[in-house]
Amino acid sequence: MSDIPHETEPVDFLRARRISIAEAGEVESTAESVGVVVEAPLTIDVEGIENYTLLCTPTHTKELAAGFLLTEGIIEGVSQIVHLDHCDDAHDTLRVRLTDAIPKIGDPGRNLLIVSSCGACGSEDLETRIQALPQVKNTLRVSLEVLRTAREGLRKSQTLFERCGGTHAAGIFDASGSIIASAEDAGRHNALDKAIGMCLLAGIPTE
Repeated sequence: MSDIPHETEPVDFLRARRISIAEAGEVESTAESVGVVVEAPLTIDVEGIENYTLLCTPTHTKELAAGFLLTEGIIEGVSQIVHLDHCDDAHDTLRVRLTDAIPKIGDPGRNLLIVSSCGACGSEDLETRIQALPQVKNTLRVSLEVLRTAREGLRKSQTLFERCGGTHAAGIFDASGSIIASAEDAGRHNALDKAIGMCLLAGIPTE
């Protein structure tokens, strides 16, 4: 899993005032500490290819990087990652070295700041990227009850949401509905990439 010392606290507590109306109509004002989810830049420096800066919640950053590389089509599997670690002098930067013969991703428009709103916002040719996705060969079918079980399991895993709200969650579950990987982030696509990266780095097959 991620190297925790290289990650910052994902919740920032701010002073705020809660305004409420009492039964008698009086306005009441109470000072309190409110948790807000953190969003910070993370640069993924892929040697020989490109740099990517993501705005994300700073947890499971190595898993996020691995999942991002896979879902962007930069790698096809974890065996192509030779090195993945934080810079000693810049903990908001991850250095990645891949095996030889990894082609440069054919979308220069993605070499930019990728915000939490939409994972495809930086793509210049979305249709081309969709057509390049491999076909899913697995024929697994799940029942509505399994989906309910997975949803309940994912909700229970949302510890960050319980602390402050404001996060999306993504989970990967098996045929019985049991969650095998889950993650949270201010950006929903980041949460999904984190969950995928968890499976990737842990050697959990996702076919």
